[in-house]
Amino acid sequence: MNFIRCQLLLGILAWFFNQTYGQPIQIAGKSKFQQLKIDSFYPGKPLRHYFEIPTSIILNPLQSDTLSEIPQVRESYFTLEGYAKATLGIQKIVLNDSIIVTDKSGYWEKMIHLSEGINIYTLTTYSLSNQSITDTIKLIYNKRKSTNYLLVIAANEYENWDQLKEPVPNANRFIDILIQKYQFERSNLKVLFNEDYTIDNLEKELNILADKMSVNDNLIIYYAGHGYFDKGKNMGYWIPADGVPEISHLTNSYLSNDDLISYIRPNKGRHILIIVDACFAGSLIKSNYRGSDPNKSNWEAVKLTTYASRQVLASNINNLVKDENPFSEVIISFFEKSRKNFLTNDLIYQVKKEVNKRKNNQILKSGRIEGDDHGEFEFELK
Repeated sequence: MNFIRCQLLLGILAWFFNQTYGQPIQIAGKSKFQQLKIDSFYPGKPLRHYFEIPTSIILNPLQSDTLSEIPQVRESYFTLEGYAKATLGIQKIVLNDSIIVTDKSGYWEKMIHLSEGINIYTLTTYSLSNQSITDTIKLIYNKRKSTNYLLVIAANEYENWDQLKEPVPNANRFIDILIQKYQFERSNLKVLFNEDYTIDNLEKELNILADKMSVNDNLIIYYAGHGYFDKGKNMGYWIPADGVPEISHLTNSYLSNDDLISYIRPNKGRHILIIVDACFAGSLIKSNYRGSDPNKSNWEAVKLTTYASRQVLASNINNLVKDENPFSEVIISFFEKSRKNFLTNDLIYQVKKEVNKRKNNQILKSGRIEGDDHGEFEFELK
């Protein structure tokens, strides 16, 4: 009986030591030593696993303790990468107030938006036993020096076409919100309204922009006015304030889509976005581009802002549109309500979504034209 009690006591001690230290224990009185496992007594894990601090490795960016070696980037979006592991498993990873999900191997990534200067993030990794480890991630964002140009063309008053009400007021609201709230300055704005909107003046401004813009600069072109489509030539046109009547079919006084693209072609700017609120606006685009849901997109924004873009957002596919339509109003409203930076893709998606809600049978069109490299312009708040 005493022998049995002794063996039982040794078994309990073995269980305790295996729980605490995870080490095997040798039992006397056997033909060979026996290693006792915790699962023989309790379907759990050694206690040391419950007190184990999880492993956390920052893969990108590599960190340094000295200020001079803190990673520096030139784009405002950056993808953090790391790896986490714990014997019992990872409960969660928290970056500031945001939860990060790992894959089965423990790898994780998180896209962040940086402010200019030093950015400091706190990364806390929790195991399933609620043990944790905290890392500090530092990044310096040195903003790329660039200039955002704005060319706005609008006409209410036409010599030979019906008069309009909305283009100029909408254009002024568009200018005001971009200059007041986003990284646009009035010194880089050129306006062609009503009688100033002639083919000669527009071609002149497009040539000036092509000459002055560098590879880091960006351009937004906003057009609101009459549009025309020649079915025989399969060509769309912008109608200047002094354009001849439609009945004449003399399209040489209009700006064709091909001519517009020819003036944009030599422009070295990184991003060019053309917003067109006119009849047959969509004829400028050869293929449809819907715009991905920004909440589901897995594109790396840092790459998108680096690559060149030549994008168009048009108020219709290729048809007539009313003077008073929601297109420009929805765009301006989105700019007014936004509280964070966003990409062109976000603008396209949200504007299409909102216009579709109006149920006025107006189908917008967006796309990319010659010179595009699948990039995205970022609208940054001041």
